[in-house]
Amino acid sequence: FMAPTVYKKHLALRLVEAIDLVQRHECQMAKMEEIIYFLKTEALEDKDKLIRLQGQLLVQKDKELELFKTSVKKTVQTTVESGIKSYSAAVQQNSASGTVCNSNILKKVMKSVAAEEDRSKNLIVFGLKEGEGEQLPALVTAVLEEIGEKPHFEATRVGRKRPGSTTIRPVK
Repeated sequence: FMAPTVYKKHLALRLVEAIDLVQRHECQMAKMEEIIYFLKTEALEDKDKLIRLQGQLLVQKDKELELFKTSVKKTVQTTVESGIKSYSAAVQQNSASGTVCNSNILKKVMKSVAAEEDRSKNLIVFGLKEGEGEQLPALVTAVLEEIGEKPHFEATRVGRKRPGSTTIRPVK
């Protein structure tokens, strides 16, 4: 059994060691709190930057969509105008030459305009992955919905599938 003075000295030493340990941990905790605060601040700044970039991306996508809509409108308008001009020119030519515009001539002109308009609506998609038992209409619908279009269509692959070929056939 220890003497009381030795026991007190031993306890005092242990107490000093414990206080030293607590002070070192307090210092480390303060440093850790500082690092955590810095990381939180940096994360918030990164989130703000991400939100700004997403906003810029949305603005850019809106501009691209508007350009695409304008382009489609111009193309449709040009196609319709050329069809009307073709019909009008055929009627004027027959009227000017003195021939009566009979129904056969009118039918030929209308078929020509209709055929040209049908071809102007064709769309070919390149790079659409090809697989066994693929649901082509569903794949094409997904692509068209991604650009905001929902037309009625029929879809087929162009060309013959060659066994062992890795070439992706376009979709019409």
